[in-house]
Amino acid sequence: MGEFSDCNLLALMPCPLKVPFERLITDYVKKKKEEGVELNCSIVANANNHLTFYEQIDAFREIDEIPDIVISPGLNNFFYDEFHNRFISKGYFRNPIEYNEAENFENIGYQDVAKNYTMFTLNLLVIVVNKDRLRGAEVPKRFGDLLSKEYYKNISIRGRDEFVCETVLLNFYKEYGFEGIKLLSENVKEGLHPAEMVKRATSTNYQDPAIYVMPYFFARNISARENIELIWPEDGALVNAISMLVKKGISKDVKDLTEYIVGQEVGRVFTNAAFPVSNPAVELGIFEDKEYKWLGWDFIQNNNLRKVMDEITGYYMSFQI
Repeated sequence: MGEFSDCNLLALMPCPLKVPFERLITDYVKKKKEEGVELNCSIVANANNHLTFYEQIDAFREIDEIPDIVISPGLNNFFYDEFHNRFISKGYFRNPIEYNEAENFENIGYQDVAKNYTMFTLNLLVIVVNKDRLRGAEVPKRFGDLLSKEYYKNISIRGRDEFVCETVLLNFYKEYGFEGIKLLSENVKEGLHPAEMVKRATSTNYQDPAIYVMPYFFARNISARENIELIWPEDGALVNAISMLVKKGISKDVKDLTEYIVGQEVGRVFTNAAFPVSNPAVELGIFEDKEYKWLGWDFIQNNNLRKVMDEITGYYMSFQI
């Protein structure tokens, strides 16, 4: 497990951010090297690589096995009780960033007030509808509408095999319990990668689902057409967290890297790519005054997320016929 012991930054990035973020970090590292500063950074995008790394997290026993900075999407193993008890509760990580004004998304309580996790950007899930395939049903306006029986086997969410998007499942479970998970599963025809959702949503195959829960990044890139509608749900776009863990007691050079990552240059690139940031100096643009649905720290801290995910995923899969 010593492969990360000399790593200053390990970034497990959503696919749309991998290339621009890698370019920014490469330029930053090159500039620092010219100043005599060596930084070891690794940017990873493939979801399979993410899953492989998450499996390794449970095997970490010493803080030195973990990179100085780790960026990861979703409520993954870093939020599970095992990692929390072994590292978070002992104070090994600390959010080193302080702004002079209220952060973006402060109104939804996105930032970790305990300052263990640094919540610096987010991925937003919205609804895309091909109205030609609704079979007489109404266009959904809220995520809660997706539980209606009129959408039976006419929805797609992110997933494959035994994996189902934890952001979707946890939010539906929090609001609607096991009954909500059952109703959602009965209405979901298949789990897909977002890129595949775009193809299916715009296809001429009437056997493809009508409704897709997908990241806004992919939804906004669907070319305008009369039969396709992008819905920003009335109950808020689902917030898929992107967090950063920063070790306490890092060197000045690593702290400078952290500040660069949450700074304005990276923030503007992320926001323009449909991943708005917490930095209040970065304008939200189209993301200003929108509704957001964040799972919340009370739920995260008061539940064993691994146990909950195992239970609701198993329950969800039992209705996938």
